[in-house]
Amino acid sequence: MKKAILFDLDGTLWDSGETVLPAWNRVLAEVNVRPPVTMDELNSFMGLGPQDLADKFLPTLSDPAERLALFTRCFDAEVEAIRAEGARLYEGVVEMLAALKERGCFLAVVSNCKDGYIQAFLDYYRLHEIFTDFESAGATGLTKGENIALVLSRNGFTTEEALYVGDTAWDMEASQKAGVDFLHAAYGFGSVPEGVPAVGCPCEILARV
Repeated sequence: MKKAILFDLDGTLWDSGETVLPAWNRVLAEVNVRPPVTMDELNSFMGLGPQDLADKFLPTLSDPAERLALFTRCFDAEVEAIRAEGARLYEGVVEMLAALKERGCFLAVVSNCKDGYIQAFLDYYRLHEIFTDFESAGATGLTKGENIALVLSRNGFTTEEALYVGDTAWDMEASQKAGVDFLHAAYGFGSVPEGVPAVGCPCEILARV
């Protein structure tokens, strides 16, 4: 059994789209630089780092710094909404996490989100006692693979002891760069090559770690 289980957030533990989409579009309506974001667009953005996300999200703005600044406004609005409303946890997530914790696993969240997003997730669902650590691209400026390695190193785990669970090809690539095994959350937003170890729901994770 793996000792350290690290999770992506969007598309792996929850789907925040129904909370995030209205928050983003409220900000966009104030500046009128693009049409409202659709749910399909939002889902396609999941897994990207802050600057890459801003570039895809706001291609009509020529200045990367301006794109990132507007994305940051949208992000601040989404975090405020998540703190107030939460988002849709995938069925069985809380039970799966509690069972892994009961087994003695170290649990952490590593995401490409802005700093504050993971904290809003942990605060709303009161999961601070479940997750020992978390890290984001927004906090460190590092890639997801580098943040996976960082979390393992500062908690005293080797890459051989760890597993990363995520839903996109970017998550798989980050796991490979960090040197850890990957488990595809096939119920999420992304796809990976055939043959990659996968689960069809959160409850199946328990049998694969």
